[in-house]
Parts: sequence; structure tokens; C-alpha cells
Amino acid sequence: MRKSFFVLLCISLPLITFAKAGMNIFIKNESKGAITVDLEKFSSGKVEKSINILPGTTEKLGYISTNRFYGFSKKRRIKIQKPGESCWPYSVDVLLESGYSSNSFRVLKTSGNVAVDNMHKIWQNWFPTPCLTITVSPQKLDISRSRIFQDVIRVLIFGDSLSDKGTLCKYTQGVIPTPRNYYNGMFSNGPVWSEKMRYDLRRYCGIGVSNYAVGGSTTTPKDDYSHLPYSLCGEMETFRKDAANNGWTDFDRFLAFIWIGGNDYLTEPADLTDEQICNLVGNVITGIRNHAEALINTGVKKFVFITLPDLGLVPECKVDLKNSEVTHKLSMFHNYLLKVLVVNLQQMYPERTFALIDMTPKFTECINNPDSFNKKYGTNIVNVDDSCCVGGYTVLDSYLLKTSVLPRTGDLQAAAANYVVVSDRQDEYVFYDRVHPTEPMHNFMYHFYMESLGARFIEEGSPGYRGF
Repeated sequence: MRKSFFVLLCISLPLITFAKAGMNIFIKNESKGAITVDLEKFSSGKVEKSINILPGTTEKLGYISTNRFYGFSKKRRIKIQKPGESCWPYSVDVLLESGYSSNSFRVLKTSGNVAVDNMHKIWQNWFPTPCLTITVSPQKLDISRSRIFQDVIRVLIFGDSLSDKGTLCKYTQGVIPTPRNYYNGMFSNGPVWSEKMRYDLRRYCGIGVSNYAVGGSTTTPKDDYSHLPYSLCGEMETFRKDAANNGWTDFDRFLAFIWIGGNDYLTEPADLTDEQICNLVGNVITGIRNHAEALINTGVKKFVFITLPDLGLVPECKVDLKNSEVTHKLSMFHNYLLKVLVVNLQQMYPERTFALIDMTPKFTECINNPDSFNKKYGTNIVNVDDSCCVGGYTVLDSYLLKTSVLPRTGDLQAAAANYVVVSDRQDEYVFYDRVHPTEPMHNFMYHFYMESLGARFIEEGSPGYRGF
């Protein structure tokens, strides 16, 4: 028996520890014209793949991987050319490596006006394939006219799956949400708004971002088996540990974003009474207030609160749970009390800054009048009712959900399923799954939030672009 086990171990160990590494590469074209992109071998210059990408679109360039038993690294160059150019002024060099205990990719060099969303990433061998997005002619973030960003050296983010940078995926070892269907473990098919902000603030402004948002988080801890064990309280505790470990003291130059509440409401029953609605929302807003005051006592002086979208419009509530009427009431009452909270906080702490971003009307306009929304914001939304990913739960998932072993939060039910992407036009959808927005919607939200706070985005060729 022991001999058989030893033989099995000897056979399986190389497969486990030296499993091949792979990565997906996406190209986002923010230039005003079409581009040609070549994927070539670094040493020989042989072109493995060539694609053309229209302006304002994102396309997958390809998948690259190392070999399983030899050649544990692979180096590739991505070259980009615009029409009429005789040379290739834009390029990105990438090194992919398969290691004993983990895999990694590293961006070695970039040339020309390109940006990457990750310079370096490490993942365990059992994690699904990670992704890298290269943006050509990216818009430049300018916060010089924003009062709330003046003197800020660090941004804090507290929230749920709408802001999660991949933390829940890390906590669950790549199980929820699976990076097979979700971009680097985020709850979307591309970087979420908070990751877009993190990258731009670091690259253009030298401001650090600490993102504590966890998918499935509620405002206050829940003592039941219907929610994940994550909340604003836990996120605050993680922040305190970070502050102590990093020796942070200048909290008066921190800016905190707070956007949460969806998981407190999404799966509430359709027969919730008005009194129950008032009590539930009141408790949620009290939790947000307590969290904000804890940060105030720490020394944080600047805050941004974001309203919830109309949860009654998401597919899970409209179609799956059929509780859209009550989730509409919950989200609208939440937003009303959140606005009152911001006014009260400003009156109580006049030496601090409290900003409110009301994203609800924009989300509602996108759903009810997508043509008008597209003209205003340069999106290409067509489908506002369905999700571009559909599928059923695996046998294991179904068993776990039916027996309540896994919590039945909106985030979990939307992301735990074994989804299959059925549309190759994901940019035409509002919803990636039954709850969460697509990357184009996150891109809109990011731009809308920053512009609401007085920042601006400068396109290539515009005055001031060369100043970055």
C-alpha cells in the first residue's frame, strides 16, 4: 500500500508542482483609429498571431502558455501599429514562468503610449488562467482641479463585489468567483471601477490605493448561514492591521470610498412589509455611519459615499427571485437615508469633507433608455435585460446551495454557477451575470465617479496630454 502510494506521488508531483503556466492577453484600443496587433516570439520575431482592433473596443489577442515538462518560461512581444505607420511604435514584452510552487507573469518593458493593468502577477498552480489587458493610447487622469483629491496620499475603498479587486477569490482559493469566467477573480469580465482607479491614481498621480472590499460583504455581521462571513466591520479590522503593519500615521491625508448595501437587500423576500423595510434600511445606514465615524476617529478627513443602483432592475431580482418591487423600495429608501446621513455628517464634522455620488439616475437611464445613454457616454449597450453569461450550477454547487452549506447571498448565487459565456459581444450588455455589471459599465462608472469629484480625462492629442 505504501509502495503504491509512493509511486502515485512520484507520478503526480511533477504534474502538480510543474503544471504549465498560461495567461490570456487582451488589447483595449482607446485610440481614434483602428490598430494592428502582432503577438511574436521574442527571440526569433516570428509572428504567432495578428489581429485588427477597431477604436473603442477590447479584443482578446490570445492565450500563451509554457510547456509542462520543459521550457518553464516563455517570453513574448506584443507589437502595435496604427494605420499609415511604417514602424511599430508601441510594444509590450511579457515573461511567463512556471515555478515549483507558483506561476507568474511579469511585464518586462513597455514602449510607446500603452498601459497595462498588471505589471506582475503570481498565482498558485491550481488557480485558473489569469489575464492581462494592454490599453493603447489610454486616457490620462488629471486630478489637479479636484478639491477632494488635494493633498491626498492614499485612497481607502470599503464595499462589496462591485468594488472587490479579487479578494473573495483569494480567500476562497479561486473557487468564488472562478477566474475561468471572471477577470482575475473580480466580479466582471474585466477590471472593476476600483481597479481602474487604483491603476490611474498610481500611474498619473502617485497616490496609493488600499482596497478592502470583499464580495458578499454586508454592512454589519450576520449571525446566520444566509450570508458570507464578511462585513464592513471585518474590512475595518483589516485596515487597522494594515495601518499598524505599515506604520501609517498621516490619516488626515487619506480619502475613504464607501459603497455597500446590496447584499443586505438583494435576497430579501418579496412580501417584506414597509415596517420591515424601514427597520432593515435603518440598520444598514446606522452600520455605514458607525464605520464612517470609526474612520473619523482614526483621523480620516475625506469621504465619498455612493448610492445603490435600483436593485429591482437587476435580472436576479426581476426574473429569478421575483422580488423586484421590494428591492426597488429598499434601494430607494437606502439612497434617501444615505443622502440624509451625508448632510448630517457634514454638519457634525464641518472641518471634514463628505461627498455623495448619486449613480442611481445614470443606472436607471441606461436600463430605460440605452440609446440616449450610449450617445452621452460612448457606450454600445443593447441588451439591458439579460446577462451575457448563462448556465446552471454544477451538481456540487446545486447540492451545497440546496442544503444551505453555502450562503445564499446575491453575489454567491450569481457567481457560483458554472457559467458559459454565450455572447461574443459582451460590450453590448449591462449585466455580466445575474447581478454584476460588465466591464464597459465599470468603465462608465469609473469615469462618472471621478468626473463627479472634479477630475477629468484627457484624450491623446488633446491639449495637456503631453504633460503627463
